[in-house]
Amino acid sequence: MKTNMKGYLEKLNEFVQGSEGVADKMDPFYQQAAENLTENKLSAENLAAIHENFASGVAEYRVMLEKLTQMKPPAKAMGLHLRLQKTFARYVEECQMMVEAVDGKLDVEKFQAAEAAQDKSSNDIGYCVQKITAILTGR
Repeated sequence: MKTNMKGYLEKLNEFVQGSEGVADKMDPFYQQAAENLTENKLSAENLAAIHENFASGVAEYRVMLEKLTQMKPPAKAMGLHLRLQKTFARYVEECQMMVEAVDGKLDVEKFQAAEAAQDKSSNDIGYCVQKITAILTGR
């Protein structure tokens, strides 16, 4: 059982690091879009680059979601793992909404709605990961 638990925790850590890596790659593009919400002065080239980056990030998140779905958690973490899966799936869809918010033109309302939803989901993902880790490590 310890091997399963250790293996699961390693995969969970890879998931966390991977999702943080994707977010780090997307952040400069997000900042550029967020800074231009009120003035909406993004050039067509900048908007296209933001859209491409966001779409690429969502594609990476979808691969990560598939891997998360295939993970086999220890029994005592099953409920939280399923909650993590659902929350991350929701987060991926919220990221897709942001991709759509920068498709051709900046849809400020859609961008802000996606941003708010992603913030909540990010907090929920962090909570799930912390609780799973605490349960499995006894910390």
